[in-house]
Amino acid sequence: MSETEELERFSAAYGETTVERTYLSWKPGTYRYLFRPNREALRFLSTRIDGPGLPARFASTAMGALSAYPAASRLVWSFSACPVVVPAETAFDLFCIGYRTTGIDFDGERVVTFPRERADGSAAAALRREIDLRTRLPETVHTPPVLETNDAYPYLVERYLAGRELTGPVAGWDAIRPALRSLCALYSREPSTTVAMNEAQRHLETTVRERGWDDDPVVERALDLLDQLELPPSLRRCRVHGDFHVGNLLATADGVQILDWEDSKVDYAVGDFVKLFATHAANTGDTGVLEEIVRNTGTGGAIANAYASDAGPLVFERGTFPGGVVVFHILTRITRRDGPTTDYWYDALEALLEHRP
Repeated sequence: MSETEELERFSAAYGETTVERTYLSWKPGTYRYLFRPNREALRFLSTRIDGPGLPARFASTAMGALSAYPAASRLVWSFSACPVVVPAETAFDLFCIGYRTTGIDFDGERVVTFPRERADGSAAAALRREIDLRTRLPETVHTPPVLETNDAYPYLVERYLAGRELTGPVAGWDAIRPALRSLCALYSREPSTTVAMNEAQRHLETTVRERGWDDDPVVERALDLLDQLELPPSLRRCRVHGDFHVGNLLATADGVQILDWEDSKVDYAVGDFVKLFATHAANTGDTGVLEEIVRNTGTGGAIANAYASDAGPLVFERGTFPGGVVVFHILTRITRRDGPTTDYWYDALEALLEHRP
């Protein structure tokens, strides 16, 4: 089924009469955008263009300029007209189509998310799990309010909050910190248990052997390093966000909001903090802050201890940051798959070890 046919199916399920409207179609990178040529959609796109380097920056600047003269966007050769059947009453200005589809109604302050292909059972199941979680989150967790859900289709409607993406976890730390602190309300809910650190280490060592990682040189070095680093007496294991990084955070007038909960799982709570900086290290190749967190020095050490003062007593039973939990958590992520294979967790760990004296 094509993307526009899936949009038509969603529109029929949305509970309104439908109408055919002409959108402009554009795919500058990973995502395809269908948008109405108006100021709000063009301004939004100018801040969301994906892709590195000069072409992306040029496209972003061009979209910002077009927002002052929306009618001129119809003349841009890289935009093609695309008729789409959409809900008649909710005026969606833009659809972003990736592994799932997101539609935004700026005036109505509504964002809807639904599977890119409803026939994809795994995608629909993942969204249903997210709907179930989002409707049960503690009210104090920093995330956009849920306005409506439909478990049958499925789709999720949230309040649209205007905001900007963060450039990185260090520059944005003061804004990110309250959002991380708000997750403690989630960590305290059942299922929530305390796992003794020696028990957690034994489980890791068993997994390393069973999954075939015991001969991997990076894992071997990391396990040796783990014996030299400070570890806490225990770790909290509970429901976590599971994909906490700057790409899933939005800085708004109401503070940083946590988006995209589809990877939420039961795991070690400290993993949300580690993921924030491990993802940054893997994406940029800069492990400096991650090293400082492990060593408890410099800017990274200050950030880690600020996190520990907020969440440490709950997450690892102490108010200062034990650097060994970074290496421990990355190892647990790597060794959940049969080895040896690589991913961004592996790349982050390898880069971290290369910079260790």
